[in-house]
Amino acid sequence: MLSHGPDGLRAGPIVAKLGAVLAPGVSEPVAVPLEAGLPRGPWRADLELSSGAFRQTVVATITFPLNRGSATLPKMPEFPTLILVVLAILAVLVITALVLLARRRHSVPS
Repeated sequence: MLSHGPDGLRAGPIVAKLGAVLAPGVSEPVAVPLEAGLPRGPWRADLELSSGAFRQTVVATITFPLNRGSATLPKMPEFPTLILVVLAILAVLVITALVLLARRRHSVPS
């Protein structure tokens, strides 16, 4: 979906085209065909890709090149990478909480 375009214009939703079925952890470019008459922008681009229970979204501000080529959104992290990052952050938070709790127990007079 494109929104917040020049003069408040909106476009979409637009169906993305993916060439092949992908195995887990594999990435592939996604083409989103746009009308030739769209102004350069800037636009707010909301991109949502889903397959089964998996859903990934990204929001970016884009401006189309003068040659009407493709606009590039920030690369979305791959699903396994995203899970590993979330798990690492959770592990750091749990360890920090345990260390603070242990310090508190040792500093309290009995």
